[in-house]
Amino acid sequence: MEWTVEFYRNEDGTCPVEEFMDSLPPKMQAKAMRQIDLLEQFGINLKERKCSVPSL
Repeated sequence: MEWTVEFYRNEDGTCPVEEFMDSLPPKMQAKAMRQIDLLEQFGINLKERKCSVPSL
């Protein structure tokens, strides 16, 4: 089962998560996106051992 990760948007249309991700260096952006991809793939069944990427 695939999960969908939805980012909060402010009333003015800005997205704090996107703004934060854009502020990260490319390598950290890739790591964060990998974590989000894993969350979409495994959802609430995601275990720490499935995360090969260290925490941000």
